Amino acid sequence: MSIKRFVGLVFSVLVLANVCLTQEAEAQDTAVAPRYKFNEGDELIYQTVVKFHQKQNLSTGMKLENKSDQTDITIRRFKETDKDGNFQLQTENKSIVVKSSFGPAGDYSYNSRTGEKDSGTALSPTLNDLYSTMTGAVLGVKINPQGKILKATGYKELMADVLKDNPLAAQFAGGGSDDAYKMGLSEQFVTFGDKPVKVGDTWERKFEFDLPQLGKAVGKTTYTYEGNETVKGRKLMKMTLSKELSFDADIKIGEATVSGNFSSEKSSGTDYFDVEKG
Repeated sequence: MSIKRFVGLVFSVLVLANVCLTQEAEAQDTAVAPRYKFNEGDELIYQTVVKFHQKQNLSTGMKLENKSDQTDITIRRFKETDKDGNFQLQTENKSIVVKSSFGPAGDYSYNSRTGEKDSGTALSPTLNDLYSTMTGAVLGVKINPQGKILKATGYKELMADVLKDNPLAAQFAGGGSDDAYKMGLSEQFVTFGDKPVKVGDTWERKFEFDLPQLGKAVGKTTYTYEGNETVKGRKLMKMTLSKELSFDADIKIGEATVSGNFSSEKSSGTDYFDVEKG
């Protein structure tokens, strides 16, 4: 190869590399306005995995540790778009798999796919009734294009018989109100702001919920746009999140009352969103 051709090849490679780097920088610096999109006939299947780990230091000196892993398969069906552009969805819980450890209260497991229902702990009857009721449940939700849950329906009615005269079940069901269901759904949708965002931008979703028979929860979720990432061949918007939560408890079990303030020390996660498909 001649010196001239070699120099020309090196120059071409450098130009191509510079173009690629420039395009990547421009892509990372481009502001996007992520929005949820639903179309007629949409029937989307979601898998939600929640891992919970709680440590408690009681004033008596006792230390408690609770762990729980739960995997849900849910179908979300698009029903209609209202006059304001909000989406009415129908959700159906197809399966629930739970494995938990409640310290001195023992371990618990439930699997709606196999019909497995645990009977080894004092909590088993309550939790079996709760998860059996939730499996196959069809509920309603209204969401706006930014991902804010506007309304949730059907949960209170669904839980009424299970929670009747059962304060323990109420604790695991978030009080059994539609607001409790709304709060849970809000954790499954990223809530975007009104303005477009660029890589490095942050925004917040504040929340406040009264949970019957439990107390009041106040907090916020902070999102950070980290950039774009290719996952299974799809270019997705990557966001990290951190959560602050304060809970004022007011729990009554029989003649006993539990009150006080609880707050989370650390809660974080990662979300991905397909800006093109919504």
